[in-house]
Amino acid sequence: MNELEKPNSEKQFDQQKHPELQEGEIWVTNSDMNEMKVGWKTARVGVTAYDTAGKVVDGLVPIFVKKEEIEEKNK
Repeated sequence: MNELEKPNSEKQFDQQKHPELQEGEIWVTNSDMNEMKVGWKTARVGVTAYDTAGKVVDGLVPIFVKKEEIEEKNK
């Protein structure tokens, strides 16, 4: 059974509780450092990316953005 076929009852890693998340930030994506194009002014690159099961994803980094910027953009 692959990750997409697992029942919804299994616990998933909550990216909004990412261990590198700083106060006032939201995790927005995991990205490849070589292909990263982020349009957020307050974007910050983390160190360790995790998949939905909470396992480390090699070759990717987490991207965090200030919550205020996202809220302003969504107005």
